[in-house]
Amino acid sequence: MKYLLGVFSALLIIACGWLYYALGDYSHGYRMGTLSSFERRGYVPFLKSGEGQLLLGRESSPLAADYTTSDGFRVLKDFNPWRFSVNQGESPEYEKLIGRQSWLEYREHRYNLSLLRETPYEAQNAGEITRAAPAPPVYEVKKPMTLGRSEGVRAGRLVKVSTKGKVLNTWEIVLQVGDAGNQFKPMSIDDEGMYAYAIKWLKTGNAVNVHYVDKGVMKFDFNDTPYEVWKIEASSAAGPLNPGK
Repeated sequence: MKYLLGVFSALLIIACGWLYYALGDYSHGYRMGTLSSFERRGYVPFLKSGEGQLLLGRESSPLAADYTTSDGFRVLKDFNPWRFSVNQGESPEYEKLIGRQSWLEYREHRYNLSLLRETPYEAQNAGEITRAAPAPPVYEVKKPMTLGRSEGVRAGRLVKVSTKGKVLNTWEIVLQVGDAGNQFKPMSIDDEGMYAYAIKWLKTGNAVNVHYVDKGVMKFDFNDTPYEVWKIEASSAAGPLNPGK
């Protein structure tokens, strides 16, 4: 009896742990682009969800297929447009943003166990881009030591800023390189203040210069990429997100 009780207790602990893992958030973050479509879906009037899609950045287009960047990172076809879900009661807030350059705050569920949502991405907040540059116009931390192959700076717009993990957090960004199009570069951030600053720039839709180093063999963290950002500043290399408006 004690043996069976011990086995039952162990299985219960495992089941509770799995539920915590399955129901927990995989990531939390922000994305920026043009809200190109939004609709309410569901057969029962009071059991519908809002489903939308965001074309990331400035003048991008739906990806026709997965592709690999020159850095060796895989960009999946469903990265752009990015599809998201909202509760039906929140739909009017998003319908007002159709056709506008907007930012969305979301949480990504590890598994989509909802009977209503069509995606694991649940939007929590949204707004039209501000275009007002944050102050100060630059944020930097100590430049990391590196034995990597490269270091440099890229100009573009932040289209994704996210954090993952509950104990060991990682902060990740994706930059739309250049003035428009579908060239995206993922990079990582090791400073929480830099992460908060990146969110501010994403909400403006304005271009930034992102300085980074390739950590190479010096990468001992859990970040998604070896490219560590140490400085973000205003850029004049690209035009406004929506010229003339």
